[in-house]
Amino acid sequence: MYEEVLTAMGVTRARVDPARVLAVLVVLVDAMPSFTVIVPALNEEKNLGPAVETILTQMKPLATALEVLVYDDASTDRTGAVADELAQRDARVRVVHNRERLNIGGIYKAGVQAARAHYVLLVPGDNEMRMDEIARGIKYLDRADLVVFYVTNVRVRSWWRRLSRLYAAGVNVDVRHPLLVHQRHERLQDRRRP
Repeated sequence: MYEEVLTAMGVTRARVDPARVLAVLVVLVDAMPSFTVIVPALNEEKNLGPAVETILTQMKPLATALEVLVYDDASTDRTGAVADELAQRDARVRVVHNRERLNIGGIYKAGVQAARAHYVLLVPGDNEMRMDEIARGIKYLDRADLVVFYVTNVRVRSWWRRLSRLYAAGVNVDVRHPLLVHQRHERLQDRRRP
């Protein structure tokens, strides 16, 4: 990309003006945002490596600066060791070992506070998110206040995650059912009466 921009400006290798090169670099840096990717990981020793490698590969061409914050959420397997190995191989990866579980919400809050970049993403360490789709969605950052990504192919999820989705759907149906809501409201009113 650097050479393409120089060529477009009429700069050849034979005559390189350092001031022009510096101006091109400033334009390139301003044109590309920086990203912090927060990666919560709980017992993801098999999935964490591929997830982080995919993040690094897909996000590299899109960012001037990229950092990946891996949060080992008090895992009982080798997730922490895998995260440390990734950080040793690539300086863009930082690891935080939680002594107690923060869960996804606590990790997100901690990650936002620790982030060094302009934009912050959360990508779970289970390697279920399609980073190529996220990379494609990055182009909308200048057109929207918020870009939301979600899993559309639920078949990639484990049977336990799919079962929990059914449970959540059942609760949603239960809560939205007018008769049940009305009965709950009456019970609450009865409890409040002296």
